[in-house]
Order: sequence, then structure tokens, then C-alpha cells
Amino acid sequence: MSVCWHDSAAAQLGKSNLTKKFYCLCFKATQCTFNLPSVLTTVVDGDDHGGNFLLRPGTALPASSTELLADMQSQLPHLSAQQLLSALRKLAALNCDITFDDPIFQSFCGTYAKRARGLHTHQLVEATRALARLRAPADSLPVAITLQLLRCQLDQLDVRQIMRLDNFVRLFNDIGGHSHLVDALQEALPLAFNMRLPLEFDPDDPHFLGKTLLYACGRAQHPVCIKQLVNALLEYENTLNAHVAADIIVALCDVNCTEKMYPERAQLLRICGDRLAQSLPNLMYGQVARVAGALGPRLRNSHVEYYHEELIDAIGLYATTCEKLWQALKLAQVTWAARYIHCTLATHLKELTEREGEAALNSLWPSNLLVLIECLADAHTVVHTDLLKQLATATLSGRPGDWIRLNVGLSALGHCDDTLLRRALSPQALEHAGVGERAYALAQWEQAALGGGGDRPREECTPLILTELARELGGEDLVARDVRLLNGVVAVSNIISNADGVVCVAEGQILVIESKKHEELNPPAGALLVCVLVLPDEWYSRNGRQARAGARLMEKLTRSAGHATLVVTPEKWASMGPRERGPLLARALRDLCADNGMPLLL
Repeated sequence: MSVCWHDSAAAQLGKSNLTKKFYCLCFKATQCTFNLPSVLTTVVDGDDHGGNFLLRPGTALPASSTELLADMQSQLPHLSAQQLLSALRKLAALNCDITFDDPIFQSFCGTYAKRARGLHTHQLVEATRALARLRAPADSLPVAITLQLLRCQLDQLDVRQIMRLDNFVRLFNDIGGHSHLVDALQEALPLAFNMRLPLEFDPDDPHFLGKTLLYACGRAQHPVCIKQLVNALLEYENTLNAHVAADIIVALCDVNCTEKMYPERAQLLRICGDRLAQSLPNLMYGQVARVAGALGPRLRNSHVEYYHEELIDAIGLYATTCEKLWQALKLAQVTWAARYIHCTLATHLKELTEREGEAALNSLWPSNLLVLIECLADAHTVVHTDLLKQLATATLSGRPGDWIRLNVGLSALGHCDDTLLRRALSPQALEHAGVGERAYALAQWEQAALGGGGDRPREECTPLILTELARELGGEDLVARDVRLLNGVVAVSNIISNADGVVCVAEGQILVIESKKHEELNPPAGALLVCVLVLPDEWYSRNGRQARAGARLMEKLTRSAGHATLVVTPEKWASMGPRERGPLLARALRDLCADNGMPLLL
């Protein structure tokens, strides 16, 4: 079966590959076969006999689907296609679970199959919506009939209908049953959208542009269409409302928005972030949660173009208005993923946890439990002993990949437990702690806390730091490799020593091979041991460069071993000029010694 297109569309599209691919998909859909009753072999055009139909406007809605089907059973032969659609929509409005092997409903489906071709295109879209709400299987009779008719009328769908229909068709994937027609339509509809959009583009409706961009980025993903929509939305820089801005941010989270490759997308993202940060209190919780759910994965994967400090702070403040712990944690995912320490939100989370009790903790998703503990730990929240015990008990149901980080968070909050420590150091936990994860090696003296982990610093600054320190302290021959502290777990990569002191440079590695023991160093009498920690940027918050739980515990670990601690971040090191680095390190060491071992952050 061929598909007829409007002449104007065909003239503009020509014989493009996009058009050819669309025709192939439509032809593929025509090859789909369905095991349908014989009623389909002789499709009769149903006439509207105008019977006394019980579902006319103003008639009270029956209380159940059984009652509704019984009411119209005797009138089925006289119902028109439009009346059958009305019945289908009313069945969906009852939110009932239809039993598809029910004889009365089978009779209804047979009548609908005979007369469905009397429905217009927009009515077929509504029928698809009703069937999806009824959770009709994709291979059922009414779904097959409706989608076959829509397949024949794809050229009559406008952009809005394409977007709605695609949303409805995709619902059948979660319902059950398999249909090749559903698969083909899911491929064909985005292509139809890409071809129809240039013909129906309306730059004067920002709300339509926002919804269209949402579909273009999420489903169609055609660069030309996305660019056209982004450029049109940039014209509304000063007039975008919060609802449209939310749609745009969610849409742009599905595509690449790096400044270098797509400056227009990055600019629109910043504009919408500014607008939404100002208007967030005016939105419903569901809209804010949708934005948070889109931003979270991007921020967690270190896509800095999505980091908008004012917007993230506004989402954190919005979360403080939530009265349920799970609701607040759903929004806190953003501040956690962005490494944004929000003390007000942390206090609110603690209060909600205390109010809802242990039952609420045990019902949390493992990911939300990790967010809760790390948010409390990063913000230096003071948590009483009973709540710490409840948190520790809840972590027993956590995922093995989170065991190490959960134990680090609890240790930072002041709770140490041998059982949790052994579990965090178990092969099962280490197996799930891959290179991309923050794998902390745990052990320690007072709080059984951590080693190091995470990705290596973005700039390999440690060798340069060693060189500068060696120059200031007396020479390259004073460098020793692979030294570990007394507890035998935390690795220290390098040692620099001279007559005035011993300097340890730690790089937070987990595995130690052929390491030299700390007690073998034999520092000079009266020397001050200084541990220089080179920790990745991920160990610090983006707002204010505050030390997070892991960094604080590493500092505490080295201090408890008797060392003064000097922390160097790759970001700060990169900001210093080559000639500044050596003198600044030497001055920091002198100040550190003068302060009798107090930590000093460069």
C-alpha cells in the first residue's frame, strides 16, 4: 500500500534519504500480519441508525465497566463509529481493567473493528489514547485495527497529532503483547515529525515551540529541526515563562549542549536556568521533580554545561517545602549530583527523617538512602545517636556498589560499626566499585574510615608538586616512592624529607604494591611529618570549594596518624603560575609548621 503525501511537502522534501527511509518503514508496516478474527475479512461500513444510545451527552456515567457494557450490548448493531469511540473513551474514564476474553467486550471489539474506518484521523488518535489507558495489549484486536488505520493516514497527521500519537504508541511497550506495527510506527513517527515540522513551523507560539523541542530532542533528534527550534526560542529570551523554561531544560538534557559544539543550545540552557531559578516557587512539585530528574544524570556524569548554581540552589530551597522525606530526596538528587552542599536542605532532611522514623528509612530506594546519608555528611550535619543507628540499619539493604560510600558517610557523621566496615571491605563491595565509582578503601584508627578513590585528578599535578617541593627542600634525591601509613591501608605515593621535616604526598590510591612501611622512614629527631594530600576536585563541593565527607575523613586520618596536613586541589594548582608554585608551597609549609600542624588549604 502506498502513502500519498501533500504535493507541497513532496516538492520540498524531494527524494531525500529521510523520505526514503520513512517510505520503507511505512511499507514495512504494511507487511505486518495479525491473528485477527474473521470479522476483519469483510469490513462493513457501519451506518449510524440513530438508536436509543445510552451514552449520549448528559447521561450519567455508569459505575462500572460491566454495567456500561451491559447497557450497550443490545444496541451494538446500531452504534456508529463515533458512538463506539464515545463508549471506548468512557470505559477508559472508569480506569477499569478490561478482561479481553469477556464475551460482551469481544462483541464490542468486533463491532468496533467493522466500523472503525468511519473515524477521522484525530478520532483514531483519541481511540489510541483510550486503548492505552485501558492497557490493551499491542496485539489485541482493537489496537491492531486502530494502528493499521492510522498507518494508512500518516500523511494526514499534523505535528501535534504526531507527538501525541507517538506518546500513546510507546505506552504499548509497557503493557504487554508484541506487535511489529507498533515497532514500525515508533520508527516512522519521528521521521514524519522531521518532515512535517518545516511545513507547520509556528515561531509565534513559544508554548508550542517548547513542547515541540521536547519531542525533537527526546525522540526525533534531527539536528536541523532542533537548531530551528532553539533559534526561534532564543527570540523569546525575555518573555519565556517558567513552564516553557522547564520544558526546554528537560528537552536539552537529552542532547549535547557543550558550548564549543552547540553555542546556541548552551545559551538557551543558561537563559532558561535564569528564568526558572526566579520562578521555581510558582511551579507544581511534579514539574520541579521532572526538571530535577532530567538534570541529575547529566550533573552526575560531570557535564558542567548543566551546572547552574542559582537553579540548583532554588531546587534545594524548594525541597525544604516538601512534607514527605521521599519527595524531598527526589529533589535532593540534584544538589547531590552537582556536589552542591545545601545546609538548609540537609537540616530539613534530618528533621523529616526524625519525624517519619525508621519505617520511612527502610522503605527508601537504595539510591535515595545514599543521597540522604551523603547530603547529611557533606553538610556537617549533627545527627543524634538513635538516628545514626537507624541509618546504619537501613544501609544493610543497600546495593553492594554503595556499601563503601554508605560507610564513609556514616563515618563522617560519627558512626563506626565493625560489621559495616567488614562489609565495605568485602570482595563483593570492591567488585562493584569500578574505576568510575568512588571506591574508598576503609580502615582507620579512631573511626575506621577511609582510604581514597574516584577518578584521578584531571590534571596530573602530583609529579610537578613533587618537583617543586624537592627543589625547595633540598633535591630530587630525597623522594621516596610508595609509602603507606601505619594502619597499612591508606597509600601514600611519595615522601620528601630533609633535615627540617618529612613531607608525604598522598594521591588517594586504593591498591598498594610493594609499599614501604611508614615506620621505616626514620625521620630526623624533632622533625614534623607533613602529609600533602592531592585530592580530586570531586572530593570538594562546587559551591565554596568545601571539603566533602571523604576529604574531611582523609584529613582526619592523616592528622590522627600524627601528621600535619596540607591539602592541594588540582583546580587551585592549575590556577597558579609556574613561577608561583614552588614559593607558595614553601610558604605554606612554613606557615603549617608555625601553626604546629594545623591544616592549610592552598
